[in-house]
Amino acid sequence: MAFLIRETSFGLHRPGFVFLRWFSANVHQRTDTTRVAKGAKIKTGGNSASSLSSTISNRKKFRATSFPTSLLSQIEAFGLAKPLTVSGKYGTKVAINRKTKVLENLKKIDIDRERLELPHFYFFAGAKTPNSFPVPDLPELAFVGRSNVGKSSLINALGDSRSARTSTKPGFTQQINFYAVGSLFNMVDMPGYGFAYVKEEEKVKWKELIESYISQRELLLRIYVLLDARHGLSVSLCNNLVILERHQVAFQIVLTKCDLVTAVDLARRHVLVEKGLAEFRHAVDKPLMVSSETSAGIFMMRKEMLRLAGGLDRARKFARRNKVSTEDAVGTMDSLRGKKTEEECTGQNKRKNTNKVRR
Repeated sequence: MAFLIRETSFGLHRPGFVFLRWFSANVHQRTDTTRVAKGAKIKTGGNSASSLSSTISNRKKFRATSFPTSLLSQIEAFGLAKPLTVSGKYGTKVAINRKTKVLENLKKIDIDRERLELPHFYFFAGAKTPNSFPVPDLPELAFVGRSNVGKSSLINALGDSRSARTSTKPGFTQQINFYAVGSLFNMVDMPGYGFAYVKEEEKVKWKELIESYISQRELLLRIYVLLDARHGLSVSLCNNLVILERHQVAFQIVLTKCDLVTAVDLARRHVLVEKGLAEFRHAVDKPLMVSSETSAGIFMMRKEMLRLAGGLDRARKFARRNKVSTEDAVGTMDSLRGKKTEEECTGQNKRKNTNKVRR
């Protein structure tokens, strides 16, 4: 004990030991101060903390959203959602079991699988000012949405054409473009709102141009408001819906890029959007779901557009006539193949008989 006391007392008088003790005390004090400062920053930074909690709560709300099984079965039936990829040792077995389950669910629901084509689709006018709008002589169906939401791609998919120019650069469409669908109706592609690689003055002009179009067109049947399926109803979108509501224009939400969302999340998004539209009197209840990349939901939307424009019967007659002509062409080709086969067989038999005579 005396030895320890002697060593301790000796060590306290050593200058090196005193310096180390002072350095460690200051380091601990500085660390505690830093911790307190960080803690104070976290507490005082209420905006970041509250935004983080709100984000988490919104995500939890989204995950907790319930949906009918019939909606999920419909999404899987049309192949609207992101394809499920299963990896690992039992990946193939799980995929087969899931496919079997989907096929069983499809038998329980009634799905319209009618495939109709649109007549000749072509661009005929572009307008940057209200004075350059073409004369409204046919019903019109317009498309509006945030920049880079896929308006031009959807129009191309619906018309089975490449007339509408597309780009990955937001704000590529800088005028109102008019496309004719035969002599049935016109499709109208309007500039996108939100983020775009243009000046703020141009965005204001686009907004005024769109409002002029909405207020002036007498034959405007419906506006399709495009919404990325990965996102919900934003504040800017709701503000635009209020403008449509004020002009008393019927509109319908179209969820685009559905191939980037899982089936369950797409069903949740559909339910939430449908609930959000309840306060708008001129909104069509059921949002549409499409994917321009995989063409899922395109035929269903085509049929809805033809019904609105009064061209459903004409499209069905054209489809039947086209089917008959295709069957006739296939029958003709089969008969020609049969004749060719008979001639080949006859020629082979003649050659065999000739060879026998020669022998």
